[in-house]
Amino acid sequence: MKHVRDAVEHVIRGDNRSYNASVIFSFLSVQAEAVEIQSPNAVRGCVPDQIVYPYLSHIEDRAFTNLPKNRRVFPHAEMIHADGRRRRVTKRPYARIGYIGKKADNLGLVSDTITLYVPNIETKRFTLVTNPDRIIDSAAVILQDNQGTPIAQYNIIGNTRSRLDFDVPCQNVYRIVLHIEKHTPNRRIWLVAFYPGFEFKVENQDIISIKQSVKKTENKEASIGRLYIKSLDVTLNNILRTYDSQNKISPVSGFFNSNTSIKAHLTLKQKNTADNFIYNFGTYWITDVKTEEAKPTVHIKAQDYVGVHKSQYLSLGVFDDTDTKHMFGETARALGLSPRIDPSLDRIKLHMFSLNGTASALLNKLCVLSNAFCSVSLDGTALEVKKITSRHGVIRYPCRYFNLNEYNSSASGNAASNSPNIINLSYTKDEYEQSFVVKNKKIVMYKDIPVREYPDKWLLTPLIDRIPGAEQEPSTVLEFVLPDNFAGVEFSDGYVTTIREYDTTVDYEAKKITVSVWVFQESNDEEQLTVAVMVKQKPAEITLKTENIEVPARPKEYVVPSGEAPSPLYTDILQHNFPNIPVECTVSIKDAVSISRVEIANKFIARTFEFAHRKTGEGIHIKVWNYTAVPQTLTCIIYGNRLIAGKESKTITARNEADIQKNGEIIKNLSVGSLASDTIAKDILHSSAYFYRHFFSSESFSLWADPRLELYDLIACKSLRGYGYTQGIIEEMELEYKGSLRQKIKTIKTKKHNRDSRIFGAYVAADRPVLPEYFLGYA
Repeated sequence: MKHVRDAVEHVIRGDNRSYNASVIFSFLSVQAEAVEIQSPNAVRGCVPDQIVYPYLSHIEDRAFTNLPKNRRVFPHAEMIHADGRRRRVTKRPYARIGYIGKKADNLGLVSDTITLYVPNIETKRFTLVTNPDRIIDSAAVILQDNQGTPIAQYNIIGNTRSRLDFDVPCQNVYRIVLHIEKHTPNRRIWLVAFYPGFEFKVENQDIISIKQSVKKTENKEASIGRLYIKSLDVTLNNILRTYDSQNKISPVSGFFNSNTSIKAHLTLKQKNTADNFIYNFGTYWITDVKTEEAKPTVHIKAQDYVGVHKSQYLSLGVFDDTDTKHMFGETARALGLSPRIDPSLDRIKLHMFSLNGTASALLNKLCVLSNAFCSVSLDGTALEVKKITSRHGVIRYPCRYFNLNEYNSSASGNAASNSPNIINLSYTKDEYEQSFVVKNKKIVMYKDIPVREYPDKWLLTPLIDRIPGAEQEPSTVLEFVLPDNFAGVEFSDGYVTTIREYDTTVDYEAKKITVSVWVFQESNDEEQLTVAVMVKQKPAEITLKTENIEVPARPKEYVVPSGEAPSPLYTDILQHNFPNIPVECTVSIKDAVSISRVEIANKFIARTFEFAHRKTGEGIHIKVWNYTAVPQTLTCIIYGNRLIAGKESKTITARNEADIQKNGEIIKNLSVGSLASDTIAKDILHSSAYFYRHFFSSESFSLWADPRLELYDLIACKSLRGYGYTQGIIEEMELEYKGSLRQKIKTIKTKKHNRDSRIFGAYVAADRPVLPEYFLGYA
């Protein structure tokens, strides 16, 4: 629960509280990842990509220097723009840094240029933000067509502000050039934001309602860990038809798209205090805008960053000898988010793990393995992963008690709820495809070994009772050194009783394998027996997929490119063949694979047959230009490793014997699919058993809203019939503002005591972990 001062808490819980609401839209005329930036004067430590992201917070998380906040710089940020090439924007996992360029002289004179290459767009308004202590005095914003010809210009002269919003209406814009001529003397240029878009603020009087929902994506019964997605529903006054798409004179007409973000917050009205309480709903991305001509309102739906990208397929490969903290971090970075992960999660080791799948599926699986819950930060830039830090919630005793006049509850049906006391967990174990390989082998010619006679007394013995060799001396004995990753011994000829029999003895102390062979029947002189010692290891690489792509003959509109052959870089090949439209296709590969290399079997011939490829979440995306008069066939071969589920399914069981004696057997079967190791399966089983021992039914409450509450807070609601307090942890939340504040929560009840423990709460700081460490597989 958020901590506030006593005076603020008194207002929040009082009868006369009221709030002011505000909503801010951030509009962007083009998707940020579709922009290319050319900034040859960028210095090390800056991230020019960030200037086209209007919704990032400004330099919030750089606490490693003692300089004022607005002067901190990342010391080791990657630097890829200094070569002067056009670079496509990537959402990088940093708080906003932006572009840092040339340094102005004593008079403030400087000459620096940064260029944005965009697809054909229509611009209306621009936003330019600099660091507060570095002001652009004079500059020009030049809009160009696809040939580089200026078609519009806006001049900045004598500016004294760090934030500028200005109109430059123009169509068919392909390039946006910012040329800076005068700046704060003796300071480097620092652009925090420069993009074709703007912010639009809606004040309290035009806000009808704001509803925030925080819910888990999947009900993962095998663990208390879950992925949470936040959603926001906003209803605004539209009596002036501001949000109608047909209203061309509206300042926001045509700007609502998937690039539009929305922020909202509430400010508690207080008197005689400078410590205002502000509730931040967070940053969301709009998914739907609904207006009706018969209604003077607009209804807007939005979700947080992971909610919008939950179906995005990530193909990050297979990781060996890793941990859950590293896997959360890789997933966050692939989504363009900064990882904020509980450091202790690096103690949950994974033998191997595949990061191939949709974003929500991967995050949910990691939450199951680590008993953590994760969600996007309020500013939309980071993935936060937290463990539940106490047995029943955040603290041992409830952090908030609700009296009878502060809540309404739904029916919960406690009497009919029984927790399982026998839990069966089914799973399979991952392994690499073609992971069984020959470590050592020996070949024996049948003609070189003696033939034994099979004793008659063993012929009458049932097959199940017979022993290899029938007590005869072996025809031959082979010895091998025992490898560390030994998996078994294989024979080229099968075991056939009374004809050919084998026996294998493994001596782990002496590191030796002894193979005895009995031959009871004559063979041809050319026949041979191969005995191979097999090991289980990761193969160097295998062929994952081969696909042929038919490329038609040269289209009539193609213009053969001139100049020298391009470099192997993907962007250079694209520029070399511009404006010819290539044949495009994707070689899809979505299973648990790790791609080591991609081979195009065709020969690259400049100005005759050119191709370029890049790896995407869906597989390998290929672009081909065929300048010949005949169709061609392009062959793509993908190499790497594939992770497959083990053929055998395992089931392990946890039993609560004390509860079985009392209530009889109550069985629950859980299936968690493929896991990396048996240890992980045991950890999940133990945590599930612990969960069902301490938590049982769910119950929903409508509260006298308290915006300080957070997920997994332990709260208590006074019993209507005098049974003390019903206690539970908050599993889901819903907060709605309609002039006043309403709140609904869903809790998981605990089986602990129900007495009023407020007298002890002040003496308890931290509490026991939700699971003992030996349940979590910590090293």
